[in-house]
Amino acid sequence: MRVPNLSRRQLAVAATAVATLAAGVPALTMSPASAAATSTITVTGPTHGAAGSCLSYTVTATDDRGRPVTDTGTMVIRLTESPNTATQDVDFCTPSSTPSTAPHYVNASGATRSYTAGTTITSATTATSNPDVASTSSPAAQANPTGRDTAVFAYNGTNSASTTMTFGVVALQPGGATIDVFRSADGDETQSAGDLSRSLNVSFTDGGLPDSNQAVDAVRTVVVTPEASFSPTGGAAHTFTVQLTNSSDDGVTGVTPSIKATAGPNAATATAASTFTASCTVSNNAGTSTCTYRGTKSGTDTVTIWVDQTSARTSPDNPTAGLDRNEPSDTATATQTVVAGQAKVIDLTPATSTMVAGTDKVLTATVTDANGTPAVGVGITFTETGPGTIVGGAAGANGTTTLNATTDASGRATVTIRTTTATAPGTSTVTAAIRTPSSTVCQTSGGRCSDSSTITVTGASPSPSPSPTGTPGCTTASTLLGTAVISAMETAKVTVSAAAGSTVDLFAYTRPLTTFTIVRTGVVSGNGTISWDIRPPRNTRLFAQQRGCAPGNQVVLGVRTTLSLAAFRNGTRNYTFSGDSLPARPGGLIVSLYRINGDGSQVLTAQVRASATTGEWSLTRQFTGSGTFGFVVRTGQDLQNAPGSSRVRPTMIY
Repeated sequence: MRVPNLSRRQLAVAATAVATLAAGVPALTMSPASAAATSTITVTGPTHGAAGSCLSYTVTATDDRGRPVTDTGTMVIRLTESPNTATQDVDFCTPSSTPSTAPHYVNASGATRSYTAGTTITSATTATSNPDVASTSSPAAQANPTGRDTAVFAYNGTNSASTTMTFGVVALQPGGATIDVFRSADGDETQSAGDLSRSLNVSFTDGGLPDSNQAVDAVRTVVVTPEASFSPTGGAAHTFTVQLTNSSDDGVTGVTPSIKATAGPNAATATAASTFTASCTVSNNAGTSTCTYRGTKSGTDTVTIWVDQTSARTSPDNPTAGLDRNEPSDTATATQTVVAGQAKVIDLTPATSTMVAGTDKVLTATVTDANGTPAVGVGITFTETGPGTIVGGAAGANGTTTLNATTDASGRATVTIRTTTATAPGTSTVTAAIRTPSSTVCQTSGGRCSDSSTITVTGASPSPSPSPTGTPGCTTASTLLGTAVISAMETAKVTVSAAAGSTVDLFAYTRPLTTFTIVRTGVVSGNGTISWDIRPPRNTRLFAQQRGCAPGNQVVLGVRTTLSLAAFRNGTRNYTFSGDSLPARPGGLIVSLYRINGDGSQVLTAQVRASATTGEWSLTRQFTGSGTFGFVVRTGQDLQNAPGSSRVRPTMIY
């Protein structure tokens, strides 16, 4: 398991939460100096992210009908640290900028930035103030002591110019900040009574300056995709995408992972050195790094990608340049495939199977060398005899069809066998034979140059006559759930038993709806069952019905609210707890925070209503005592969702 909460390769939902503060208040009265049709300011961007990441935000001015404004004006954007410390420094940065070891976003002077409008307004240029200065040493000493930084945009909505302002926000250390935006009606850059305004609170989770110990030690999870990569020996390098996230599932910026082969023909052994080259890039603002790997020997290597961390993370071990105990890591396989001439064995799978007339069946041919390494670019001829036909194939004598194919980067080629509802039952034989090149190892030195598969074709069952109470020959469908309760965004398996070859409809409704509709339809297999994967957001009731027969039993799938929990220290025994509750609920869902004591007892600490649109929630607590406690958030049960609970988060209160 490499990713907490949900499936290991699902991106954690808390890492991508986006908040939009839009209209919802009447148009404010502007001062006489305003020329304005502007009546709405929309602030869009994430409510949390790792320290060191340049988070991107947009501010858009629109009229009272949601259209781009056609006036000119002055928009002031102010950042305020919460709390204001000597080391945190929340500042502006250039969106999508690449992190470097010499941070470019430390504002030594704390001066106001001024930006001018164009057809597209961005924070790429400065006017009256110097840009953020680069610092190669002691950047914290240059933090803005006032805890406040301001940018001024002069926008121009005339002549169809853009009135969307784009800017980035970064923090040197975990903490919080508030983004305040207001339209200065009189252009003096000072907020006055009647100025239209919006605010957005931002939390900065574990992270730090690029390549710092704080950033490196913040990484808790490494996820590598794809899980398997294929490339010809001596050809292009394998490329892996690596996602680095902290304990709050936010991407960590400015970290360069390490990579090596830990098993396989190119890994180091007691008697031989490793025979590969590999490298990774520094993680970007989303916490994503790109790693490349190239082995010189054919075969499959296990590639491990990890983050070298300090002794604080690897205690009691000392950190080394290699993979240490407790350091976050993930693995993938990199196969250096062989050329077509090395082909020795072909396998066609599945060897035996069944299909109902009127359906398709896909078979896969895999070609390997003597060591089982996939062979690329091998020409294959598929031949089918029997009641089926090859999709895209050419008709031959005695009812046969043939198709030529070539193995891909994984040494595989597929063929699809098709039948119609009029196809008579029988047995189809499919053969896959190595065709080209004509001088493969299989053809010159021996091997398995062809392989066959048999498919039993069963006749399609006629649809029974409709009857509300069931008729002779009907089977009342039976519905079974793989699990009674899942979490929102997880997948549940539904299995229906009915007559083989019959058509079955799966009916369902998801709360708050109460009307059944058809959500799946399929043909029951020869073993009398059919299965589907479903992923409803809320409690769902289901039943199946064989067409023309009585409906089967009803089952209820409970869906828990998916909850995440993060904790941020604001000051002495003052903490902000935040997270997501999915799915979002009209009116907002009540989220309850519990403190877990040393004896296991749980005490309700606070409650808050989550956002009705995003599901995000946040609350701040001032504690009177110190110590290490576990915290968990829960939601209650109602008609729409089963009760939900987050993972327990240990937190030191001090």
